[in-house]
Amino acid sequence: WIDYLAKRRGVVVTAEERMTLRGLDPWSLELVDSELSKLELVGEDPSLRTEVLLSGIDSQARDEFIDGLFIRNRAKSLKHVHHFHQDIDVQLPILGLISWNLRQLKLILIEKETRTRSTERRNPYLASKLDRWARAWNMEDLQDFEQGLFDIDFALKNTRAIGEGLWMNLIIDSTQAGAHR
Repeated sequence: WIDYLAKRRGVVVTAEERMTLRGLDPWSLELVDSELSKLELVGEDPSLRTEVLLSGIDSQARDEFIDGLFIRNRAKSLKHVHHFHQDIDVQLPILGLISWNLRQLKLILIEKETRTRSTERRNPYLASKLDRWARAWNMEDLQDFEQGLFDIDFALKNTRAIGEGLWMNLIIDSTQAGAHR
């Protein structure tokens, strides 16, 4: 499939690039085609091709981790936490992205509780994702999750703690539906 999609785009894929694409997790034709389109854009420069290909894999792992947290899927979250838990320069932006998604999710839950609708237009992809996530949460659990994010933020910025234990605690606590601390 990789060769077929590459040929369709007119991209020549090296054996190493093919192995990298085969190792994408989760593996999907859409994801492979997206990565091939990046290769098509950067052309033949080998260093750029490697950088572009690896950046997509990192962002995919990040997105899968965040989705796992918000659908409260412990296995999915634990599967991807190792990609970033050791580097504070990676953890802080992910923490910011999770916090942004949390704020958006809180708005959705508030709208559902008050039976109101925001006048703000949401991207359909984001709206769909938030609606799917909202099914797994209530406000009390979301507030506990928010406190867990605050604890990680405080620890990373003030103690420069290694994040693995912090993230593991957040994953375990947040994936226990209805279990309040």
